[in-house]
Amino acid sequence: MAKKVKIYDSVEYRGNWWLPGEEDKKVHGVLVCSIEKQIRLEVSGELPSNSSLMNSDHPSEIPIVLGDCYDGFVTLLCCLGSSPGMQVDNNQGTSRMRVTMVFENVIFGEHYESVDDIFFPQFIAEFSNLKYWMDQPPVTVDIFEKLTIEEHSIRELDVRIEKLSLRIKSGLFYQDVSDQYEYVGIRYTYYLSFEPDEPQPLAWYLNVVDKFRHFLSIYTDSLNYVLALEGINEDRAISICSIPSPDYKEVTIRRWEDFIISIYNMSENISDILNNWYALEQEDIIYTYIGNIPSDRKTIQEKFLGYARIIESLHRLQDNGVKTTFIDPDDYLRIIEKVMSSFKEEVPTDLWNKLRDNLKFANEFGFQRRIKEVLKELPDEIKESVSYGIKPSKYADIVRNNRDYYTHFHSKPNNILNDYQMLAMNFSLKVICMWMISRKIGISEEDLSHALLHRGRWLSILDSYKDKIANSIQ
Repeated sequence: MAKKVKIYDSVEYRGNWWLPGEEDKKVHGVLVCSIEKQIRLEVSGELPSNSSLMNSDHPSEIPIVLGDCYDGFVTLLCCLGSSPGMQVDNNQGTSRMRVTMVFENVIFGEHYESVDDIFFPQFIAEFSNLKYWMDQPPVTVDIFEKLTIEEHSIRELDVRIEKLSLRIKSGLFYQDVSDQYEYVGIRYTYYLSFEPDEPQPLAWYLNVVDKFRHFLSIYTDSLNYVLALEGINEDRAISICSIPSPDYKEVTIRRWEDFIISIYNMSENISDILNNWYALEQEDIIYTYIGNIPSDRKTIQEKFLGYARIIESLHRLQDNGVKTTFIDPDDYLRIIEKVMSSFKEEVPTDLWNKLRDNLKFANEFGFQRRIKEVLKELPDEIKESVSYGIKPSKYADIVRNNRDYYTHFHSKPNNILNDYQMLAMNFSLKVICMWMISRKIGISEEDLSHALLHRGRWLSILDSYKDKIANSIQ
């Protein structure tokens, strides 16, 4: 059985490589997988070479490369680009052709002749912050007088996603990390098992795993990374790696300082929450929120505009009876037709069409009104912290004026925010966005309030900003 390879391992596989159907045209090469090199294959051969791998004019059209290495079989998927070159040996007076290629995915331990053959009945994924979301140590090791290992009853995840005909279950890997001298211990790793009713292709699993990764990023308030992937086929675990993220770094989430909404807080309706999450189709909203989590990727103005877009978009998508228009949309359409028909003959057709199109949106709340409506939905204690004690109408006016200014520059409004005030406003808007996303997927107001009031320091951070800037942005 091939050894397990994780996405952020640094590995090197030497052997022979070829395209499906060209096993008689193998070329020697080295595959290197690492954060620095990504998934990079370098092959070389004598000139001229009859291998299509060496002579391809369109590397992006290479879907699969097969490898027979000292450590086992390898299948490389989806060439993203190649760089040809020459190796010259001046002493021998010889030259060899060299081609370097970068791939999107690699499968260790198995050969697949076609992408259509890559199906798995089960898929396992490890995530960087899953242990924090699970929020429960499964064992305690006690070495007082004698070694004892006590197992704990933990909340396990076992949810069926109806839309995907998929069951998601949590599990644990254990590793004895004791040494022969003094150290005694057990390392545990949480993983998720994805088990559809029917075997699914690799691309399907990668999308499902990626969506769960985004879920973890939001509710551990830190970028989450997939650390390991395994396709399970006939009781064999096949390691799969994608391109490692260059900005990956291990983080430590401090239980009582950093904000987190764990499975413990969601356990009452975790099935509904995850079903709603996988039904949520507005991916750009999620990408924008997660893109704002790191402190060093965007300017504070870019983050501000991102949060503003999220709030406006989510408010438009309200489906729980929240009012988002002045009057009933059907009644409004009848009014439009009545108004527009009254002067249709008096204006040019192009102008008439433009007026009608503009009127279609006049019934929807403006951005300022949406901000006020969102604040109105927050519990009083949360609202007081989020708004910094500013009246909702004034708070909404500040957000609207700054959004308008940074969207299309014009004369500065009187209440333009300076950098420190913008940092404070961004944190306020972040809490609002998290609240709206969470309510959208079914996390209860009670669980959200409990997490904000008792987990992490979000509200205390808001309160610290309030003391310093509330008066200055009135």
